[in-house]
Amino acid sequence: MLFHKVCGIDLGTDTIKLRDKSGKHFLYSKNLIATRQDGSVIAIGDAAYEIYEKNPENVKVVWPMAGGVIANLTEMELVLSHLLKSFTGRFHTGTSLCIAVPSDITQVEKRAFFMVMRSKINAGSIRLIDKGIADAVAAGLPVLSSRGHMVVNIGADTTEIAVISSGKVILSQTLKVGGRKLDEDIATMVRRKFNLSIGQKTAEALKNNLAFMINGPKLEQKVFGIHTLSGLPKSDLIPSLAVSVAIIDSIDSIVESMKAIYNRVPPQLMKDIALLDKMYEQNLVYFKELSMYILAGKKKLAEVRNTELPQLIQKAKMSGLPEDAQAAKDLEGLCDRFEKKIHDLELTRMISIQTAPQIRLVQNSDTMMVEKIQSTVVNTIPLWKSQMVLALGVEHASQAAQAQRQVTDMTNELLRKNAEVLKVAAVESAKESERGVVDLETLQNTNASLISTLDEVMQIQADGRVKRQAAEVELRRMEDELKNKLLEIRG
Repeated sequence: MLFHKVCGIDLGTDTIKLRDKSGKHFLYSKNLIATRQDGSVIAIGDAAYEIYEKNPENVKVVWPMAGGVIANLTEMELVLSHLLKSFTGRFHTGTSLCIAVPSDITQVEKRAFFMVMRSKINAGSIRLIDKGIADAVAAGLPVLSSRGHMVVNIGADTTEIAVISSGKVILSQTLKVGGRKLDEDIATMVRRKFNLSIGQKTAEALKNNLAFMINGPKLEQKVFGIHTLSGLPKSDLIPSLAVSVAIIDSIDSIVESMKAIYNRVPPQLMKDIALLDKMYEQNLVYFKELSMYILAGKKKLAEVRNTELPQLIQKAKMSGLPEDAQAAKDLEGLCDRFEKKIHDLELTRMISIQTAPQIRLVQNSDTMMVEKIQSTVVNTIPLWKSQMVLALGVEHASQAAQAQRQVTDMTNELLRKNAEVLKVAAVESAKESERGVVDLETLQNTNASLISTLDEVMQIQADGRVKRQAAEVELRRMEDELKNKLLEIRG
């Protein structure tokens, strides 16, 4: 299996992903290594994960990366070299490697990536790519578009939040909150509420199967662990709502960071809008100056051709001297060159005319993005948080209902009323969440305005082409006229 001298690598804290240039061949493997006390390797990748949390005392199972960066160079070299060889059959010397790394790591942390690749792997060129860009490409987003996109990647130890535009990371932030923090939250919840101690694998399975943020189904999963009081093996059923509530605080911290990034984007966009305003004013002044120069040039050219040039031609005919004929010819050549310069100014003036609507189009796009971001901060993000709070309230109500259901029939009636109220609240919340953030009429008016602007620009461009064609015809006519005049002078 070859990847045509190019390989993309995502060194995740939990999982390593390899993909060739064609995208047809790829490998996902746990970033894990198991070694004995003497340093000999027992297993790497998924094989090491099989013995994770089951290893005896003389076997060490470790993750070479922590917090999105390389924590142990030697172990990382062993893991990556093994996976590359198993991926390609035989690693090819000189293969180019593209590695996705966090956007805000230090130079020392970046150097660690190069050291891993240069030591035992013997790679060719090595390129470090911002993880925000790599995530956007993997998600199919138009990375090179001037439109802004926010990419949120919840990894094992960290969460990468990046705002990208025009192929660059504009803003980024790395949070020390990831999937493992959610696993810890779930394990803590199970230990406190169910008196059951579970491992990281079990907590991860609960997260993958039962964690829902909004309107998730009511599911249960049976887990096995050690009873915290008796120390004996024990099993219990864990409900999905309890798992979802356990991770709310960690998810809320991610949402708050997203909101903070959102709040940092509008000032940058407003700065761009102000800069474009300045460019528009400068372009307008430039257009007026060009128009003045063109009018003055045409007036002077007409004056020379109607007065000075005929006088020189008449003088050359009367004197018959070659220097007089050459002077008339030189002046006519000067007039031709000057006319070409005027034509170039007219072309530049046309570009200035086209630049104005282009600036306004970009401004309108930035303005719409600012309004969209403000609407998201005001409406969407608070809606997320309110739904999380609702889930927490539902969990508390469910626990109270379970305790009271065994007491009296009055509790059953109360539960039915609560269910009806909850249904009404859920329906109203669903209705509100389905409302659009922007009215369809606004989008239609904006779209019509953009189309009208583009039509005007296309019309201006078409008029410019017609003028240029007319100018070319006129230039050929003048050239023929000049040749005839020169022949007459020579005669």
